[in-house]
Parts: sequence; structure tokens; C-alpha cells
Amino acid sequence: MTDVVFERVDLQEVCAADAAELGWAIPCPSALPVGAEGGCADGSCISIDQESGLRTTYFEAIFGDDGPVPGHLVIGAHPDGADDRLDPPCFRAEPLPALVTSAGEEEMFHCAGRPDEGFQHGEASHMDHDLVRWVEDGIVYIVSLHAGADDTRAVLRHLRDSIELVEP
Repeated sequence: MTDVVFERVDLQEVCAADAAELGWAIPCPSALPVGAEGGCADGSCISIDQESGLRTTYFEAIFGDDGPVPGHLVIGAHPDGADDRLDPPCFRAEPLPALVTSAGEEEMFHCAGRPDEGFQHGEASHMDHDLVRWVEDGIVYIVSLHAGADDTRAVLRHLRDSIELVEP
């Protein structure tokens, strides 16, 4: 098990408001690693692509240099098959062994580092991350974390297991 300590967080109000606005279930974490800073801007995790108008959810927490895991984590969702979104949403995704969670086996990928060219909107958030992806009711859900720590898989498992899908 990981040495990373998690603490309970209450984002239910934000998640419920976002789910009501978008009309689909929002991934809402109930626990984050201690020291995680960030979240959603202006009380909402809804992100709107300026070019396509696609509405997605995007939650980001950043860890300082002395944080429990390197870099940052991302939790997000978007409609399956949406234009302008790769699946999985990262540059040069390399399949990894499935991550076993309380929900079952989830697809897992390693996302390449900074590309020279040719990456699409949204991929930069997941550079050099390990990413877990699952699809429910036509929505793609994502949890990603900077790769490289010995316990990245354990942290991703704990994050995934802490996520509740909040319905509209």
C-alpha cells in the first residue's frame, strides 16, 4: 500500500451544480492526497473549449516539491466520441497493465512527455502521466497522475476508488 496519506474532501456541492448544468454525471473525488492544492476555478469544474465550444469537467491539484507525489493530478470527463478529443486523451498513449479498482479492471495508459509537435488540445495536461480511463453512459472519465513514483499505481487506485459519479 502507498505511503501517501489521503484526506477527505467535500466537493459534492460543486459537483452537483456542474452535473445539473452539463446534464451528465460528474466525477467527484471524496479524498485527495494531503498537500494537494488547487481544484476548480470560480466554484465550477466546467471547462469550455474556446474553439469547439465542447463543455467538459476538469479538476487539477498540484503538489509542491515536497509534496507526497510528483507534479500534479487531473480528474476529468467529456462525452465519448466528442470532436477534438483523443481517446485516451494523451499524446502517444502507451497501454499499461489494467488497474484493478473497486469498480473492476480499468484501462491504464502512460502518456508521453512533451511532444515536439502534433499534439491536440487537452493533451498537455497529461504529459508524462499515467492515466486511468473508463466509460459509463457515454461519458469518458479520466484520472491521471505524474508518472515515475514507486507508488503511482497505488495512488491512482486510491483516487479512482474515491470518485463518486454525481448525477444531474
